[in-house]
Amino acid sequence: MGTWIRESHRTYTITLVFYRFNPDGSVLGLQKSKGTRTLSADENSFTGAVNGQITDAAGNILARTCLTDTGSRVSW
Repeated sequence: MGTWIRESHRTYTITLVFYRFNPDGSVLGLQKSKGTRTLSADENSFTGAVNGQITDAAGNILARTCLTDTGSRVSW
């Protein structure tokens, strides 16, 4: 789940939270990410930079992440 907040014409701040589970269905922890995404001029794709952290079920930080991402609109 997450949010996108518009910062300027085509730039957004994102916050994402992913729940992580063990194979038996018990909670393993969370992955929390924050970053920015910029839409292309035609608004059919984006590029972004994201920082995050992976925690166990008790909230202890297991790892920190730093990545870039891209995406494009799906058309049917």
